Amino acid sequence: MCIDEYQKVPAVLDVIKAEMNKGAAPGRFILAGSTRHDALPPATQALTGRLERITIYPLSQGEIGGVMETFVTTALVDPSELVTSRTSNTVRNEYIERVCIGGFPLALRATTERARRSWFDNYVRLSLERDVLAFSKLRQKDKLNDLLKRMVGQTGQVINIHAAGEPIGLTKPTAESYVALLEKLFLIYRLEAWGKTLYTRTIKTPKVALRKLAGCDGGE
Repeated sequence: MCIDEYQKVPAVLDVIKAEMNKGAAPGRFILAGSTRHDALPPATQALTGRLERITIYPLSQGEIGGVMETFVTTALVDPSELVTSRTSNTVRNEYIERVCIGGFPLALRATTERARRSWFDNYVRLSLERDVLAFSKLRQKDKLNDLLKRMVGQTGQVINIHAAGEPIGLTKPTAESYVALLEKLFLIYRLEAWGKTLYTRTIKTPKVALRKLAGCDGGE
């Protein structure tokens, strides 16, 4: 049984738990939603320890172009094969175009750039006006869109939530809580820092990346 947008009726989790308590075999239910499972109230997370969470990422360039990709396999089997002196035939403008189009199936179907931009604008607006308020009461909800824009401006940079929130009148704690909401809606993604050891990875500051705003889908 497949249940989409299950987070809108969290009580369904209790029903599924009751079914599983009867000795049902695993794999009977597929739950999909546009909100992270940990964004739901703790009382509704009845399936803790009984479910496997999978984040759905956008279509890759290989999937969009119908090309069989072997990057991961090669990286695991023979990483040296990934090093090549061959120059890419893709020019800068083509990279920019691919990033802006993204990997969201509905956006890819848009026939014009104007239609695609309109689709993204509507998606973001509805996400901020409907989905955020569905599970959180915000005192300064009018500033959420401004914060999102400023976070977009930090794409690929070391994340600085204070610098994004201060100019629009948000305290650091409030800005941090709002950024957490944007993450739970898969609108932005916190890319953890890389380090040779676990210690260095935990003390370095992460970077911020777009999810759905550049066509990058997200969901569980």
